[in-house]
Amino acid sequence: MDAFIDSTIQLLIEWGLPGLFISALLAGSIVPFSSELVLVALVKLGLPPTACLISAALGNTVGGIRETVFSKVRRFSI
Repeated sequence: MDAFIDSTIQLLIEWGLPGLFISALLAGSIVPFSSELVLVALVKLGLPPTACLISAALGNTVGGIRETVFSKVRRFSI
């Protein structure tokens, strides 16, 4: 399982800011994922820290909103 997570993190780092958004989206939902590793790696690779923080914040926010909406829809459909 660790090899899968390591390869996923490496892939998201290679994707740059879209990969950071996806990792933050996963971390903002119920999936246990560490978007901080991708964030730190991208800043160390030379991407602008402000752009990285905005991408991570948007992904995390969208992930949280998605989970909230899904839980409300599920509650009403039961």
